[in-house]
Amino acid sequence: MTENDPKSIAESATRLYEQGDFEQSARLFAEAALAYEQAQNLLDAAEMRNNQSVALLKRGDAQAALDALQGIGDVFAQANDVYRQAFFIGNEAAILDSLGRLEEAEQRYRDSEKLLDAVAEYQLRATINKSLAWVCLRRFKLLDALRAYGAYLKHTIAFMYFRTRVWFPSRK
Repeated sequence: MTENDPKSIAESATRLYEQGDFEQSARLFAEAALAYEQAQNLLDAAEMRNNQSVALLKRGDAQAALDALQGIGDVFAQANDVYRQAFFIGNEAAILDSLGRLEEAEQRYRDSEKLLDAVAEYQLRATINKSLAWVCLRRFKLLDALRAYGAYLKHTIAFMYFRTRVWFPSRK
């Protein structure tokens, strides 16, 4: 792999993100996205833009994070990659939440929820439900907040059960 290889750039961006250097990681994720686009790999380019938006949000620039997502919304759907589509929508919801656009955030969290039901992804679903509960609470939709928090608990328990069953299968 060379320095201009998109996978190499993405790995560097991930390391910087994990070290808390969100500005540099966002820059490198954007660079990796461009390299993937030049290689006609739109799916991985969209993933890099999604990662860039997360780094920008962590840096505190929610509007730039939202701008980074422009134009990639349909890439995951067209590729029929339900997990990454749900992850993208959840990230978009978190950004909208950060911008105070609670009604839009609530809808996007619900959209992500529906997709995650299709792939039985309990850990991400729990995170989405917890965020949805908080948005509903701030919108004074108390019953919706309780339902979402209940779903958060349910999916957290399901994830823990599944993880335990995989790590420690029964001996029959």
